Amino acid sequence: MPPRSFHPALALLAAGLFLLAAQLQLPGLRLLTKALPAALLAVWVWRAAPPGLVRRWLALGLGLGALGDLLLEWPGDLFVPGLLAFLLAHLAYLRGFLTGTRRPAWGGLLGAAAYGAALLGLLVARGQLGELRSPVLIYGIVITLMLWRALAVGGLAVWGAALFVLSDSLIAVDRFVTPLPARDLAVNGLYWLGQGGLACWAIRGGRRPTS
Repeated sequence: MPPRSFHPALALLAAGLFLLAAQLQLPGLRLLTKALPAALLAVWVWRAAPPGLVRRWLALGLGLGALGDLLLEWPGDLFVPGLLAFLLAHLAYLRGFLTGTRRPAWGGLLGAAAYGAALLGLLVARGQLGELRSPVLIYGIVITLMLWRALAVGGLAVWGAALFVLSDSLIAVDRFVTPLPARDLAVNGLYWLGQGGLACWAIRGGRRPTS
């Protein structure tokens, strides 16, 4: 079996190949590589993180993220199934963060709620949500809760969750409000950095940093 450290390196290689395929407009290579970074990070967490609930939930979240990546990249409009896969991924992360700590972190809740309300307000006021209004609102609430619990945990969990949420925000703005320049680089770069941060948090034991 390959050393554990090979998984993040392979994930980085797959991410680079996807971005190259996006730049060169190679749909076959895009489809082949899109889900690989998250899938490889899931395997890395499962093999390298300490046994326990954090490892289980974070590996599951990364695996669901890989499924969501594949669904969103698959030919045809599979946005709703992809959205569902990522919603389940965020719920898995949320459960993992609750394993790390259950302290209330009211300041974190206020900050996450303010961001979530601003984003959802923008999408409702200026976006073209149509029949996707309810699924998008539910998804927005879930990622807000996930971000709150990451803020309660602190450390790499915050960075990972925040970058993931920012990536999701750009996807929403690009799809429902206005097309964004350099979408693939911005959205996927932030997303993979976020997933990498969450994976590193799990591998370090999934605990709240000590002061």
